[in-house]
Amino acid sequence: GKLTTFAKEFFGSVAFQDLHFTLDPRGETDALVVPKVWIPVSSSDLLSSLGTQSMELASDVLKAKISEETFQMKLCRIFPEVNYFDADHARQRDQTLAAMLSVYWLLSDQHEAFIRNQQPDEQLSRQSWAWIQDWMQTTVKLSTPEVLDATLVFMAIHALGKIKEFREEFSTGFSPVMHDSALAHILTWKPEVVPSFSRLDKKYQALIVDSLNVDFQFSQFLQAENTPANLVVIKEKMKKHGDEGFAFFCFRIFAQTCGKLGSKSMKGSEFMNESQFQRFRPGLEALMELKTRGALETYNNFLLLRGSKAMSRFASPEHQALSRLLTLSAAYDHQAGHAVCEAFDLLSNEERGSLTRWLNSDGITPGQSSYVLCDAPRFLANAKVNRNVGLPNALRMLLRVQQQCGAELMQSIHTRVIINLGSLAQWAKDAGQKRGDFLQAQLTVRSEATGDTKILTIEVSRPASSRSLIQTDFAHSDAKGSCGWCGQLRALLLLSLICNALALCLNFSGSASAFLLPGDGRSARGPAAVALSLLSLVLGLLLAWRCLQEARRYREGTVSLHETGPRQPFLSLEAWSLHPRSLSRNARHQYSRLLMEEDDTV
Repeated sequence: GKLTTFAKEFFGSVAFQDLHFTLDPRGETDALVVPKVWIPVSSSDLLSSLGTQSMELASDVLKAKISEETFQMKLCRIFPEVNYFDADHARQRDQTLAAMLSVYWLLSDQHEAFIRNQQPDEQLSRQSWAWIQDWMQTTVKLSTPEVLDATLVFMAIHALGKIKEFREEFSTGFSPVMHDSALAHILTWKPEVVPSFSRLDKKYQALIVDSLNVDFQFSQFLQAENTPANLVVIKEKMKKHGDEGFAFFCFRIFAQTCGKLGSKSMKGSEFMNESQFQRFRPGLEALMELKTRGALETYNNFLLLRGSKAMSRFASPEHQALSRLLTLSAAYDHQAGHAVCEAFDLLSNEERGSLTRWLNSDGITPGQSSYVLCDAPRFLANAKVNRNVGLPNALRMLLRVQQQCGAELMQSIHTRVIINLGSLAQWAKDAGQKRGDFLQAQLTVRSEATGDTKILTIEVSRPASSRSLIQTDFAHSDAKGSCGWCGQLRALLLLSLICNALALCLNFSGSASAFLLPGDGRSARGPAAVALSLLSLVLGLLLAWRCLQEARRYREGTVSLHETGPRQPFLSLEAWSLHPRSLSRNARHQYSRLLMEEDDTV
């Protein structure tokens, strides 16, 4: 069946009879013939022919001498790797073609073609398009057929590592999430199975392999899931390639992202609309800063800029950690940012200090490790919407994770630590109705080591649903604070009742008035009754306010309210708008989470 379908749809740079096949046993006497479209190409004549055709295509694009239809038609013939994607990988194939078409639209300055399938109220603006065109002309500089050809080759082959059969045949020991590293390994040791890469100049081969080896996902960078250590790898790998290398690396990310929704439509870039570009641009500019700035400075500048978009107040000296928390929690406005700041404030000085040191550990400063917090955004989001958990308890659980990981790393020399919080994120979503259940869960750590990287997976042992609330160390301090407030509530209620009773006696009882206001004081019974009534009203309002405060604290979860000491004042920052239109739109600009799909990383 597969062979029949393949023979019908076959189109490639080699003869059909030269293709390899494998037999997949289905029984004692039956087997399925599985064709392999990737075969080693070592013929210099064939590679030279492919190179000539590709250079002509690149030249035609630069000279605006080729239509979109002709360009798309030639892609499968000139870049045989596009045909490696079978029906099971049609999504990756469409994304690859959409990324290559995005390069064509961007280089030929076809704004209308680029936005034609975007919603009218979400289309990429002309101002943003002008910024992109200026960036391409002054920074990216795809001005020669050679560099454009290398760019198209990278777009054609970047997703090959996601093809399971291809990855497992030519590389071993690489999981699906390490598809970029697997592809880099294949290009290094078996380049003949990727003919478009094999025919490139050594300069561009090295640039593509180094770009794949950085193990960097731009979507994680935009959400602060990774650390400055990830940028160090980019800087080290790209430094030897100069400005051209940084520009090549950044443009590859941008073009790939433009084609992310190619499986839905290849009539323009459906993904890169105005809102997505405004979320994308700060990260892109931060990466470009790596040419002249250090990794730690670049990362901190990005966090400061990104965090300022959502912070209702800006904290010092904990502003860096708080900015990372805001980004991890997907806070894109002051309301969401205020909730994170409030939860952070409820920690004690010691707790804030521990959490700050952990979140700011960069993997660059001697003696520090970098901690990549995978699934932290999902964990914080689930904790926030679950009334039985709340953000304060989520931060306290992160402190427990820190302690567990610290114990695991006591004898370790690893500088890069990846912490998987998937199980904890699910527990934050499922925590039961009994207050305190979330913090009762027991945490264990499963560790793996790969080179200088330590992978720690946090596993959760959930408490039995029938167990009553167990007071934790955090809840003990909360209970003490609650008892103090209970005494205040009782005192307010008692005073209010006494004032109200005295006012009633003065108004309606002559004997009581004579007793309370003897002699000439009886003439003042009216004003005195009014004064006592007002005092009773004020005490009643104060009592209601305290009850509302207690109810709000109860909804936010069990937190520590012991004295935390004075903090440095918060500093207001002027919002910095990335919108290319007028500054007056800054107040209306809203952010939302970058659109991603689970298996679609950049």
